Amino acid sequence: MYLAEDRILCWELVSKRECKWKLHYVKSAYAITDVPDTVPELFVLTQSLNDLGSAWKYVNTPLHYIYVGLVLWCFLLSLGNRPAGSRIGYTLSMIGFALITVYMLFAAIYLAVRGIQSIEAEGDITASTIFGDKIFRNIVISLLATYGLYIISSLLALEPWHMLTSFLQYLLLAPSYVNVLNVYAFCNVHDVSWGTKGSDKVSDDLGAVKSSSDNKDEVDVDIPVEQKDINAVYAAELGVLSTKAPKEVTNVSEDQKQEDYYKNFRTNVLLAWTMSNGALTAGILQSSSGTSSLATTYMGVLLYTVAGLAFFRFLGSTIYLIVRLFAGE
Repeated sequence: MYLAEDRILCWELVSKRECKWKLHYVKSAYAITDVPDTVPELFVLTQSLNDLGSAWKYVNTPLHYIYVGLVLWCFLLSLGNRPAGSRIGYTLSMIGFALITVYMLFAAIYLAVRGIQSIEAEGDITASTIFGDKIFRNIVISLLATYGLYIISSLLALEPWHMLTSFLQYLLLAPSYVNVLNVYAFCNVHDVSWGTKGSDKVSDDLGAVKSSSDNKDEVDVDIPVEQKDINAVYAAELGVLSTKAPKEVTNVSEDQKQEDYYKNFRTNVLLAWTMSNGALTAGILQSSSGTSSLATTYMGVLLYTVAGLAFFRFLGSTIYLIVRLFAGE
């Protein structure tokens, strides 16, 4: 309840017994929330290029290694480092992913133009020849399924302003949601303090020496000054040194056991996640080359799945606008 009071409140309202509440989107309603303005706050709250020719190989190959290096860097930063303590590292990784995104957008546009040029060189440009080119077809579908549908939906809702003021920022942040935040979430799945804003502050109260005198700058300390007192203290310490220390019995507290359980669970989840993704990557990269390769099939299935889901969301948004014209809110 402490970490998800807003979600639980919504669920309690919808599922309240014998009330028959309906969950309905109201366009005129709005909410006010705290927007993270720094990278640490954001954390505590997601093959066709190689066909351009040998010249592109000198750009694509280093980017492959840079991408892998950034992902490994995110793993190292996420395992034990607080976002506030690694502010520069996380910021640089997000900038790196944003630059790779800019290059990928440029490459996608370049591939689309090259596809049109190759079709034009072979003959007349028709719908069948355009969508018969596999590279051009996949690029057009991917761009329309992501950016095109968002722009059309915003225009239909008569609210295109955020596309002008915020679209570029979110576009550059999208790979960080997929890579940086995803890695951080899996590496810190044992941390249950997310959402407790302000509860991670460390108290700076180091205590104080109490004085019995009126002068606050003076304290009372008992120090033996007589020879007999010094000898007595020395004899007592010799007795302590000559006595064999009892065997220390370590008793693990319940809080420590629970913390160990959470960390062990984190390790198992992270291991399963990395191994499954590694096996998938190895299987795709080791497939045979050519148009019938496993990599081409996998990317095709992924592409059309994303396009289908985007179209489904667009269809739901359009239906809501039509219903709202007649029913209102």
